[in-house]
Amino acid sequence: EYYGLQCPGLETAGDISREEVLSTFREFYVPNNMTLVVVGDFDKREIIERSRETFGKMVRKPVSRLEPESYVDFFGKTFTGTLSPLIGSEAAIFICYPANEELLANRYPLRLVGQYLSDLLYKTIRVEHGLSYSPEAAFVAGEDLGFLCASADVDLEDMDKALELLQREIDSLAASPLDERKVEITKRGLLLRLVQMGESNAEYADYYASNLEDLEHGGRFADNGEQIEIVTAKMMHEAAAKVIHDGRKIVIINEPTLTYTQFYLLMLMLPVLLLAAGWWLYKRRLRLRRIE
Repeated sequence: EYYGLQCPGLETAGDISREEVLSTFREFYVPNNMTLVVVGDFDKREIIERSRETFGKMVRKPVSRLEPESYVDFFGKTFTGTLSPLIGSEAAIFICYPANEELLANRYPLRLVGQYLSDLLYKTIRVEHGLSYSPEAAFVAGEDLGFLCASADVDLEDMDKALELLQREIDSLAASPLDERKVEITKRGLLLRLVQMGESNAEYADYYASNLEDLEHGGRFADNGEQIEIVTAKMMHEAAAKVIHDGRKIVIINEPTLTYTQFYLLMLMLPVLLLAAGWWLYKRRLRLRRIE
């Protein structure tokens, strides 16, 4: 059930059995599948004791790995949705390109491409055309797959124009060399955000936890500042050219089920329909009485 509507095929918590929960727990809740990240001024022995109290005695066993999900069937397709929100006047549009393992090996150029593209979209779609309040782009990546995505929230009547502008700015990254000055501004901005990132122990713990792949593959956490500094405009352009390919493009369009105009018209029509239905039932009962 979603927004009060029945959605056949939608998996919810009610579809999960107790045995499935226990089976997943037994399979994945094992020491070799866990990493505990603790940041702060603490006594190491106390942390170990607290950890034992929290997790109990856990038996060593082989780690189960989930097979990475294949997105090949999604390439080159457009997906639309109409249930979120149920009522509204805007559509959320996304254009995404998957990155393969070769590009994930050095994700810093694409990370900067995402920020560079985000700045382009802000200037074009918000400042010049006024179609969206917060168009943005980013490169998001996991262990096996990453996506370069651009998105915008736009009025329904501006959706086609916004998609056209999104695509134009994306294509420009692969079609011609990037502006050296803008690349440096992008790098400085990202470095500044990294410097301002850590304001609490919890934020640092979250940072380390989200970058465990560096530790697993390289034996240490990567120096983000150092890696960003060495990225050049040429590296960003080459990475963008490898990712941006029409045959791999995924377009997602999420529209409301009803616009506010349609909703208000429906509300205005509802009393009329109820009166008409009541009148019809009244006339029908009169006819039945006459027949009797």
